[in-house]
Amino acid sequence: MLIKKLLKLSLLLFGVTICFQYQDHASAESAGKNRIITLSIGNPQADVDGQKTVMPAAPVLIKDTSMVPFRFLGELLGAEVSWENSTQTVTLKGNDRTVTLSVGQPEADVNGVPTVLDQPAAIVNETTLVPLRFIAESLNRNVAYDNVSKVITIVPKEETKPVPPAPEKEAPKKKLEHPTVDNLSLKIGKSYTKICIKFLECKSAKTRFVSSFVTDSNDDIYMIDYDAKRPIKHEYVISKYNQKTGDNRKLEQVLNLNEKFDIEYLDKKNQVQSLSYRDLAPEKIFYDEKRDKLYMLASVDKKDIKIVIYEILPELKLITYNADETLFDEENDIMTTLDGVNLIFSNTFFGSIYSVEAGKERSLKAVIAAEKKPKLVSLIKDNKIYLMDYVNKTIHMLREDGRLIEVAKIKMEKIGAAASKGEFFYAADKKGFYKIDVTGKVEDYVKLSELRYNSGLYEPKTKTYDRIATSNFNFEDLPYTPFGPRGPGGEVTVGTLEMEFFDDSIPVDFAVDSQGNIIIHDNEHKLLRRINVFGTEQ
Repeated sequence: MLIKKLLKLSLLLFGVTICFQYQDHASAESAGKNRIITLSIGNPQADVDGQKTVMPAAPVLIKDTSMVPFRFLGELLGAEVSWENSTQTVTLKGNDRTVTLSVGQPEADVNGVPTVLDQPAAIVNETTLVPLRFIAESLNRNVAYDNVSKVITIVPKEETKPVPPAPEKEAPKKKLEHPTVDNLSLKIGKSYTKICIKFLECKSAKTRFVSSFVTDSNDDIYMIDYDAKRPIKHEYVISKYNQKTGDNRKLEQVLNLNEKFDIEYLDKKNQVQSLSYRDLAPEKIFYDEKRDKLYMLASVDKKDIKIVIYEILPELKLITYNADETLFDEENDIMTTLDGVNLIFSNTFFGSIYSVEAGKERSLKAVIAAEKKPKLVSLIKDNKIYLMDYVNKTIHMLREDGRLIEVAKIKMEKIGAAASKGEFFYAADKKGFYKIDVTGKVEDYVKLSELRYNSGLYEPKTKTYDRIATSNFNFEDLPYTPFGPRGPGGEVTVGTLEMEFFDDSIPVDFAVDSQGNIIIHDNEHKLLRRINVFGTEQ
């Protein structure tokens, strides 16, 4: 009887031990899955979630491949690591994957599938080193490498969200023979005007304006909104128009430029200085389609600091600033990211492209060689960054090593404005809009001569059109004169779209939403308008 009790107790303790071991392993794997790890070539000190730790050996480059101690890397990534001395074989198990590789062997094994390595595992100074990118990506992590600073960052790979059940299929929309134009919202600023004091000495008067349009994954339209008549804390705001529920007579203000934008920075003498939001002038906003994030680049009129870059949605935080006297041409610059860690942004004034990680100094990524000062638009296709310079009419690909490779010429006479959405560039001239792929192939997209105009203001909730009152003669708010044309019901008829590019200081702002529609700020008539490219012919 005593023996049976002891046997039961032994089995119970054995089961508890297995349970604790499993929980410890699961906990380690879970922690490893969410860690952010930063390493530098030649530096044995690593940063793990902000904590410093020392590796058995510093990372090294072998034939342009980053190599690191296998046990250190595997355990940080939450994997179960083992070493078979007789065959000099490393095995890592984690994230439902088993990776096996042997010292000196050109192939590894991932879940039973042979994979050719750029560089085999090697023993250096009695430490077994493995190819970092191969191991990290095999265990479902993302890796970013800065070729200039030699810094490697390993971050969690974003999990794919479950796809909701598909709604009942609608009839596929066809490209309209005559695209229609909807008037979406009034009161979005007024056209730029020129104030000339002396002959040829003119400047733009920005009493009220909107600029830098982007559309997000929900087809919300974001823009920079400025009004000199507002209180100082509300002069600059980030405004939004929701295409499904938006108010057609005013924009929704989602973010004010206020004290939350104040920062401290180090000047060239390494002295701490303060920057107030009052010194910021938002110039451009950028949307990261993959991560649903919105960034803002602002200029600063101070001697020792010229630009500041923030993430503004879903949270507000400083990304970087430029603490020198470098001039920028913000209207023509781009910002993009492949991994969500390193931001790529340009300075077209000096033809430079930089890489920066939040809280760190920028590093030079590439140099733009162009005959004329470039104007850039970027997109990501097949995990590669492409840049369209629509002044010099070229398309470049940005390689990991920082080189810009020209991949195509664009056969258009002149491009006045450009945007991108998904895997395509879009360009505009005086005749209309064009769709351009990364090979430079140009396709007619919308001809202004074929547009049909809907009268009134579009009401998205009811999908109807509100009349624009004829009794309101507030010229600053409404895009018509009392002596202008009228529609069949007496409503105000808004003028046709005209693409004027005669003055670079008067931008034509447009964006393309996920439906393929063109969103444009009609500067002439002070309206937010939409060109419906796809739908049902009326």
